[in-house]
Amino acid sequence: MRQKKIDRKERADERKASYDKLTPIEKIARLDVKLGANVGAVKQRARLEIEKNKPSKPVKKEKKTQEEKVEKKKKYKSKYDQKKRSRNE
Repeated sequence: MRQKKIDRKERADERKASYDKLTPIEKIARLDVKLGANVGAVKQRARLEIEKNKPSKPVKKEKKTQEEKVEKKKKYKSKYDQKKRSRNE
């Protein structure tokens, strides 16, 4: 009895590993073959559509140059100094 459960678990893990390797488009095609075109698995199809349209790599922000960093410091320092002067008066 225990061995059957272990075997089922191993087969399930193998199926999951092969499914995880598929792209979102391949997963949708697999659902179409199994259930019919656009039939059933509505939430899963919606999730896969979002995943399919998502950019594959995150967009990196451009790094600020040293001049931009210094300029920003000056800007905030001048605002801080103005507030400090107004409090002292």
